[in-house]
Amino acid sequence: MNTIDQLHAFRRPEVKAVVHKGEDIWLGTSNGLYHLHHHVLNVCGDWHGHRISALAASESGLVVSASYAKETLLAVTDKQGNLIQRLPSLGQDNAKSLLVAKGQILAGGKRGIYQLEGDKWQRLPDTQGAEVIGLTLRDENYLAFCKKQGVNAHAGLLVSHDAGAHWQLEIETGYHDAIIQAQDGRYLTRWRGPWRIGSSIRYQKRPFSAACQGDNVNAWITGNILACEFSDSKYDPLELKDPRFAEAEHLLLLAKGFALVAGINGAFLVNLGNGQVQDLFAEHAIPDEAARVKQLWSLEEGRTLATTSFGTFFSDDGGTHWKVSSSEWAVLDAEGLTMSPEGAWYMATQRGLFSSWDNGESWSQVKFTTTPHFAELTAIAFIGNRLALGSKSGLFLSDADQPKQLRWISCVGNTTVKGLLAKDNSLWVGTEDGRLLEVNAETETGIMRAVFQHPCRPLAAAGSVVTLLSAKQLFRVSPKEVQAVKLPDTVHEIQDAACTDLGLVAWNKHHGWVLNAATDMTWLPIKHWITGVKSISSSTPRLLTDRIKIGAWS
Repeated sequence: MNTIDQLHAFRRPEVKAVVHKGEDIWLGTSNGLYHLHHHVLNVCGDWHGHRISALAASESGLVVSASYAKETLLAVTDKQGNLIQRLPSLGQDNAKSLLVAKGQILAGGKRGIYQLEGDKWQRLPDTQGAEVIGLTLRDENYLAFCKKQGVNAHAGLLVSHDAGAHWQLEIETGYHDAIIQAQDGRYLTRWRGPWRIGSSIRYQKRPFSAACQGDNVNAWITGNILACEFSDSKYDPLELKDPRFAEAEHLLLLAKGFALVAGINGAFLVNLGNGQVQDLFAEHAIPDEAARVKQLWSLEEGRTLATTSFGTFFSDDGGTHWKVSSSEWAVLDAEGLTMSPEGAWYMATQRGLFSSWDNGESWSQVKFTTTPHFAELTAIAFIGNRLALGSKSGLFLSDADQPKQLRWISCVGNTTVKGLLAKDNSLWVGTEDGRLLEVNAETETGIMRAVFQHPCRPLAAAGSVVTLLSAKQLFRVSPKEVQAVKLPDTVHEIQDAACTDLGLVAWNKHHGWVLNAATDMTWLPIKHWITGVKSISSSTPRLLTDRIKIGAWS
């Protein structure tokens, strides 16, 4: 088993919450609570190894939402970050945001906003079903930034003018177009950028992820760029590029011309005067559990790509040694990978499309030139010389040899695409609502081939027969019928499956099997499997990962 020791130096914890109190900055991360004072970062012992999901400043210190060993915890700390009081649990919900104001403690969860009353939490009126990722007090009003709310589960902003007694929807945006900043009728959203009600919508080529206002300066993160604009015309606008800034969700403007940028790839102090960047976690040991391998991908010439929560890496020797891929965004949250007819790799990530012309050594963002907007990408394929992209708002197809020129394919609808498979002239599309469609790329029309009760993802096609995964079961769909694929003996369900150079591979928590078509479609056990596999590479060298270790399978 390869423990990828050589990647340890690159591991960084994800920063989920930031609180600025005077000269102190508190960072809630996937590896605990950290205290930044005078540019020196220290870990708070009571919280080491906890996954912090939310922080709020309180009179005594902080209110913290965390998890550890499958246990959730809400607690109050002193001014040094030491735990001094446990708070009641939210029950079936988890706090994703916190606010202490007007003598109240509020928590935003996946199912609404809660107020602590004595020894229990009460859900506040008008907030049921809202997933609240940010809470703040502005001009005596409470603002709740929602990832999802309402019948359509769109992003929105809830406002309370009476200390949380009642809430109303101030604005709703498109799916996954999160509202990052709101003030006086002006908004900053992930994909619209600066915007106000009634103005025209122009989607951005790079997503906005964080923003901050200071004295005479506005700053934001867009893609991999930290941008500043000054109200004083004697100062020119500032743009600093760094792959580690991409998708950072926290931005603070500090004294003496510094800024703090924090998010998926750690935390950084930026000198706005000379552009120098200090990696705050460079001297801190981060355990494997706090910074994980996400996906493994087979490239050309025996190369393997690893996309992780702390960077993008490739190996040419079966995972013994790894090198850093040069990318516009350090962390590529990959959802799919495919090769174009010209030999370039295209990677669909949650918030963008990237391409590599050097077999994964470097990745450049492909900036789209058209709308409607794709929201978030979920799948990718090439059908001939046309790029197909699955998203959380449907299917998009490019013009021939024009991957930047996308258009929405109406026959699939405004639903999440779970998988794409190109075979001959057909594009097989599996959706969140359980439909399997065969889309003709030339006519852009689709035929419904099957409907399942759960999301489905096509894996392989032979002639007119498609094998797919739905609800932890495998099925074969032909023009005449839908048949369940017999699983290995004593196995009732599988965790995942993938098409490889050896055939179809399926696995559950403890074992893996390959379906051998040459032996009457029997399942053969795979040697050297490990518990909890999350991803495998599809060709030699065949590697697997449980998010922490990387090993070989055969």
